[in-house]
Amino acid sequence: KICTYVGPGAGAAAKLVNQQLVIANAHAAAEALALAQKLDCDLKQLAALLNTSWGQSTMLDRAAGIILNSQATLEVKSAAPLRNFVKDIALVQAEALRVGVTANCLEPPRNILQHCAQHDLLHIDWAA
Repeated sequence: KICTYVGPGAGAAAKLVNQQLVIANAHAAAEALALAQKLDCDLKQLAALLNTSWGQSTMLDRAAGIILNSQATLEVKSAAPLRNFVKDIALVQAEALRVGVTANCLEPPRNILQHCAQHDLLHIDWAA
């Protein structure tokens, strides 16, 4: 674990910034991997390639691993279910609005989460 001082009272702010990046990356990774599957890419080879490219991210590695291990289904319980991100998106967007910064990258994932909530799917993973 890393413990870093980012300024007085800035720990919560650092957490919000991290969660914005996690959500945006998880959403982008899920869409990119869905596209790769539809384009008949070899996901194992693609994941190895992307791991050395500018597109690499922890959320991409995580999603690719879940898909490659055939765990990206609607039945598999996730260690990081979509419901965990609902609160985070609301908090990040509220704080961004308060300080006059946009968080537009969270709109598509927020819309997906609303859709998933309507269909009782907040227990699944982004990779599904």
